[in-house]
Amino acid sequence: MKLRHALPFTLLIAALPLYAAKKEKSTKEESAKSDAAQQGWLDWRGPFQTGVSLEKGLPDKIDAKKPLWTADFPGQSAPVISNGKLYIMGYLGEGADLQEGVGCFDADTGKMEWKQLFNDFLSDVIYLRYANSSPGIDPETGNVYIQNSSGIFAAFTADGKLLWKHSMMEEYGRMTFPNNRTASPLIDKGPGHHPRHHRGVGILRCARRSLLRVR
Repeated sequence: MKLRHALPFTLLIAALPLYAAKKEKSTKEESAKSDAAQQGWLDWRGPFQTGVSLEKGLPDKIDAKKPLWTADFPGQSAPVISNGKLYIMGYLGEGADLQEGVGCFDADTGKMEWKQLFNDFLSDVIYLRYANSSPGIDPETGNVYIQNSSGIFAAFTADGKLLWKHSMMEEYGRMTFPNNRTASPLIDKGPGHHPRHHRGVGILRCARRSLLRVR
């Protein structure tokens, strides 16, 4: 099926408050500061998976006509933010040239710092339905975890270096659908958890964060 031209999407970014770490001298406090530096909106549902922010002084409304910045990176992904960087899924091209992956932007200026895209393959996703999952960020390391529409499950450093990748469709039978049901990675203090759907039944796959080992 030939893909239609997707209507242009505009990513509108409003100022989202980030946590700041206090400077301390002791080794224990330095370690705590390092962990705090990774705090932010690390998951699309927020710090407690509730969609609720505990920050104070948030605006009552946002004027979409006056964004701080805009970026053309089509998709339906929700952004996550850590240490001044914003990560979001998106896609470029169409048909045989379509690529989907993650982009990293400066949260203050909107400048794209890096992107990692993968060729679309084996999927039957229709137009406008690509990039509807969201990245997840490990609060300890700042590493970024993604799953795209073709089932590429991958991890990157905060600077965009590929740590590992796995093809969930080719190796584990993950299914693909025209309306695109792509799960977002969930980062726990233990191994990384990767939910997927198979024949209507939710299955939770568990992988070590630093080196993918499916349990």
